[in-house]
Amino acid sequence: MHWLSVGVLAVLASSALGCRYKGNSYVNNETWEEKGAFRMKCIIESNGSWRTDVVGCLTPDGVEVPVKGKKSIGEHEWSCEQTADGHITLKQELGKNADCPGGHKRGDTWTEKSFEFRCDEGGQQKFVGCVTNTGVKIANGQSKELPGGMVVECKMFPNGTVSMNGVGKKADANCVDTEGKQHRVGEKWVQGKHFQMECKPHGETKMSGCVLPDGGVIAIDSVLTKGTMEYHCEMKGGALKFYSKPKNN
Repeated sequence: MHWLSVGVLAVLASSALGCRYKGNSYVNNETWEEKGAFRMKCIIESNGSWRTDVVGCLTPDGVEVPVKGKKSIGEHEWSCEQTADGHITLKQELGKNADCPGGHKRGDTWTEKSFEFRCDEGGQQKFVGCVTNTGVKIANGQSKELPGGMVVECKMFPNGTVSMNGVGKKADANCVDTEGKQHRVGEKWVQGKHFQMECKPHGETKMSGCVLPDGGVIAIDSVLTKGTMEYHCEMKGGALKFYSKPKNN
């Protein structure tokens, strides 16, 4: 009978020294789940006082992440954070080696239309620069002069849109004819046998006259009579027209 009383007293004493939380009792260092989101722990001090602490967060799959700690699961990294005022929250982020959209691996580079991207840490897609139709690369935020003198700018705007635009040519830029040959400012050449072209400042190609069969040149919107023939050089609707006809008697 005395043993039973001691036993009863022992149980009562243990209960008195336990943690009480939402109507339940817990012994020292015992843990339990709270709302399926946190891991709680009973801590009893040597003086008999007790407290309950959150010692970890629980992921939706039930994996425990210690308070102020992190844990990588698949492509994601979970962190159990505690604020200065004691609030504890579980946060989910892509892991360092997570894939970028489209299945691109960390460190991969690829081109979409005329824009180059790279897969950085945490599955972050980063804009690298622009690529012209001839394969010339222009870094983000930079400009580059292309053959023929055209200056092209590559830029990402604060709203995330990217663009590659021509920003004009230098004053001494060369002109490029229909065969890809370059001409300096002030230089003239014949195009299509009957049309004289001239290279103007900033790489502008301008029609300057019509070429006669003997190599002579007549100005635009003029008529020249030679022998029994009339030669006409006309500009209509932005197109240069050259023709000849018998002179009227």
